Amino acid sequence: MKRNTKYVGLDVHQAMTVATVRSSGGRVIARSVIETSDESITEFFAAMAGSVHVVFEEGTQAQWLYDLLSPRVDRV
Repeated sequence: MKRNTKYVGLDVHQAMTVATVRSSGGRVIARSVIETSDESITEFFAAMAGSVHVVFEEGTQAQWLYDLLSPRVDRV
């Protein structure tokens, strides 16, 4: 069974986070605006099937995001 890899870019702000999901071919398959909270971000990633790679910029919330997401995705 082939696993579909998804690539997620996060633009994190204090109250809201913008997430863009791309396929392995580079096609945008989803865009979402979610609340910047443990629950909302965890829920967003739990809904994804297959391998998930995530990227976000270094900033004040980077360590929190790394700690939150590293056990839930294949690559941060």
